Amino acid sequence: MKNDLPKIDYRNIYRIFLENYVLRLLLIVILTLSTATISLSQNREIKGIVYDADKQPVPGVNILVSGTTIGTSSDIDGAFVLNVPSGSDELQFSFIGFIDQKVNIGNRSFLEISLKEDISDLEQVIVVGYGVQKKSDITGSVASADTEEMLKFTTNDINRMLVGRVAGVEVNAATGRPGEISSIRIRGTRSLSAGNDPLYIVDGVPLDNIASLNPSDIESLEVLKDASSTAIYGARAANGVVLVTTKRGKEGVTDVRFSTRQNVQQLKRNFDFYSPNGYIDLQREVLRNPDGTYPPNSVVFQPWEIASLENQSFTDWENLTISDALLSRYDLSVSAGTDRAKAMVSLGYYTQDGMIPNSGFEQYNLRINTDYKISKTLSVGSNISYSFSENDREEEFISGYLGLSPLNSPFDSEGNLQPTAGDGNASNPLWNNREYYNTEKIHNYLFNVFSDLKILPNLNYRLNLSANGRFSSSEVYRSSLHQLGSNTNGTGSLGRSQTMDLLMENILNYKMDFGKLGTLDATFVQAANKIRGEFLSVGATQFPTDAFGAAGISGALEPGPPGYSVTERRILSYMGRLNYSLQDKYLLSLTMRADGASVFGANNKWAYLPSVAAGWLVHRENFMNGIDWIPYLKLRGSYGQVGNQGVSPYRTLGVANEYFYKFGLGAPSYSALPSSELFNPNLKWEVSESFNFGVDLGLLDNRLEINAEFYNTNTRDLIVRRTIDSSLGYSSMFDNLGQVRNRGIELTFNYALIRDREFNWNISAMFTRNVNQIISISGELDEDGKPIDDLVNRWFIGRSINNYFDYVFDGIWQNQEQISNGHMPSSQPGDVRVLDINNDGEITGDDRQVYDRDPRFIASFTSQMEYKGFDFSFDFFWRSGGVRANSLYGAGLGSVGSNAMDVGYWTPENPSNALPRPRPNFIPFTSTFQYQDASFFRLRNITLGYTIPANISQKVNIRNVRVYTALMNFWTVTDFLSYGPEHAPGAYPEPRNIEFGLNINF
Repeated sequence: MKNDLPKIDYRNIYRIFLENYVLRLLLIVILTLSTATISLSQNREIKGIVYDADKQPVPGVNILVSGTTIGTSSDIDGAFVLNVPSGSDELQFSFIGFIDQKVNIGNRSFLEISLKEDISDLEQVIVVGYGVQKKSDITGSVASADTEEMLKFTTNDINRMLVGRVAGVEVNAATGRPGEISSIRIRGTRSLSAGNDPLYIVDGVPLDNIASLNPSDIESLEVLKDASSTAIYGARAANGVVLVTTKRGKEGVTDVRFSTRQNVQQLKRNFDFYSPNGYIDLQREVLRNPDGTYPPNSVVFQPWEIASLENQSFTDWENLTISDALLSRYDLSVSAGTDRAKAMVSLGYYTQDGMIPNSGFEQYNLRINTDYKISKTLSVGSNISYSFSENDREEEFISGYLGLSPLNSPFDSEGNLQPTAGDGNASNPLWNNREYYNTEKIHNYLFNVFSDLKILPNLNYRLNLSANGRFSSSEVYRSSLHQLGSNTNGTGSLGRSQTMDLLMENILNYKMDFGKLGTLDATFVQAANKIRGEFLSVGATQFPTDAFGAAGISGALEPGPPGYSVTERRILSYMGRLNYSLQDKYLLSLTMRADGASVFGANNKWAYLPSVAAGWLVHRENFMNGIDWIPYLKLRGSYGQVGNQGVSPYRTLGVANEYFYKFGLGAPSYSALPSSELFNPNLKWEVSESFNFGVDLGLLDNRLEINAEFYNTNTRDLIVRRTIDSSLGYSSMFDNLGQVRNRGIELTFNYALIRDREFNWNISAMFTRNVNQIISISGELDEDGKPIDDLVNRWFIGRSINNYFDYVFDGIWQNQEQISNGHMPSSQPGDVRVLDINNDGEITGDDRQVYDRDPRFIASFTSQMEYKGFDFSFDFFWRSGGVRANSLYGAGLGSVGSNAMDVGYWTPENPSNALPRPRPNFIPFTSTFQYQDASFFRLRNITLGYTIPANISQKVNIRNVRVYTALMNFWTVTDFLSYGPEHAPGAYPEPRNIEFGLNINF
């Protein structure tokens, strides 16, 4: 009997669809742009004045002839004059703080326009997955990010832009290395081994990541956090969902936008290295004699070091390695639309030079989004994107150069770079970096086509097809001059990989208004998903020449065994969702999803995941009449289950390992033997079960919006590798055993502090606290009936998944009397003292404790101000609590010839209680004093911009022009010593940025 999901003929489906629609869709851009042209042969003059609700004139209002770029703005008295082309009969009025308005001109030559204040976004429509809902109708936990504020942080890393933007989202920031991408956690870490990354949905297409997406293409970004809102995506949504909607063409509007940003990246740090003289004193202290005297320089230093000392010729390794670097972004987009066709085309280019030589990143983006209405009942559309990136990486030697002696020079007597640092055997990282080549090139494309058929006035069918491909190639080469390549006459490797993700969805949506009985919105989805990956690698040594790098691998004399693997997973899904509203006060949402995944055991391929949510719009009740100070109040609660199928394919099958061997001079041979891992046909889905309660409150005429969330998520049936009796011939097996709990609180505040014709000021704040706990691991109990910890993986019952497990620093032994009366009798004055936790008079493994790495809370504060044409904004981010190991704190104290952070050390003359006495060999318990508080408070961004008055820019047919400057990561308060508070000092430095930008809207 076949234990697999039914196969689907994807190729035939795509062939039929592409033959019928692709050519038509590719022509939409040309059709749309050509039909959007308007004749300007005859004009008529329209005058008018714009007021607010109090009949006060509103200056600076943008006034545009619909479907054109022709426009103007109101003057200080709210008045305007505009020449309108013949055939145009509609004007659009827009201004920050007011609702956009379209006005039919008719036969009038003078218009009086009254704009309504936009004081609340509670009725805005947001994306919720397979549809949209009014914000007031949402019953689950869905948060929208302010994309305008996100884009103020210049990076290709969209995840990094989310820092402090959405409550419940923690960003594990990437280092400063160009091209690196951050990871995010939505409401904590849930799985021990099946993955914790969220699912990304871009224009309805599921993706594993959005590294290739151009941030400038984003129209909106929503985060689905609770099980009720994510249940609709079932199989891949256990860790939350990030919904991204890209920009599209709009009816009657032709829009051309160009923007550029120029950044200077600069090094920043909050620590110092030992100065040359401080280094000299440190080395003398390392080799200090037992009687307290210092040995002569000839014992402490090498001859060339003595020469540097005498000549006062010192090397600043940091200055030689790290320098200012440029970062640039250019974006161009064109969009247009008629009543039948709409299109948006965008081009993007991003380039980031590394602050360390040999590192850098480039990315090119193209996007074409189209919509075409074939008839009243049938429409089609497409989302096509392509990106190419090239990432160059330096030799990973940051921590290596940090410890190099300032008495060693990377240059010879003639000023040329040399293989060693000084005249000894110490490697020269600048030389090795020059002789190192590491580049990865990635092509990403996404081809998504869809059609909508209105079967009945209330019944719509959508067919959604997508093909998402990723093709990458990598090349790594160390030349024959490189320290690691010199013994093998060059060493190199090539890698190739390709991944194809095919998706087909059939979506039915039914909407009905039953009058007093309420409204119903029903959605049904059938989906089939196939993901296939192929990976090839080959390495070699003994290259005849360095000229071709790893590309010359075919001529290498010592090829290694090639590696090749194929993975494939298939998912079949069925989903139904009912949203019901009664009297616009009582809301109910029911979802049921069934997912089958090929990666699970034959007995557990399917998971059935339900959810329910309810909401109550309290402010619409009769008993709230007269309570004007609460214009909006909603209570909502939800329960749901979602699954995690993030387990490697074939885990539930018997897998064999490949072995390469060679006898004598014969040809190499390959063989295979069973692996040490026993397959488990009963392996099943991890399931996250979540309860969520939310309160949405509007005060002060809805100028102040407050959102509070309380949640509890239990993830059970965790996929864990457990040890089994090796007498069976296997040592381990994956099984569903553990349970993890995440619970917390999220608060969001948005306050329109001032809304005035000339001055607007909005502030917002966010607070998140999440507590992560392991409830059980293997199910085994100790003799007292308590669950057993897993010391090997550092998994402890009742503690966070993210932790360190070590002894506790308790100061420095100051004298022999303390040692004689203490619990570490073999210590010497100046050695590390650790805490005897169980007070048994000795230090054993039982004296170790768990250090939590998770923050106690994260918070942010954002301020946005606009005065006439000026805009000014800033935002702060606060991470409180959690520890991080700093491997370079006190490094160099336990070795000869190593520089280090200038943090002091113990000497008989200066008996510190923070750091030990230097010695020429390893210092026991060094790690205990390297745990530092990882809290930090940072001014992430401060921006000042100016928009040139529209009546000036429109004289040259430009709708508006904005210039601005910004500072990023310029001020940080933290006790963690590093190049950035989110990474150890050995990581690639995180820069501070000075930016200048220009936005032009034609």
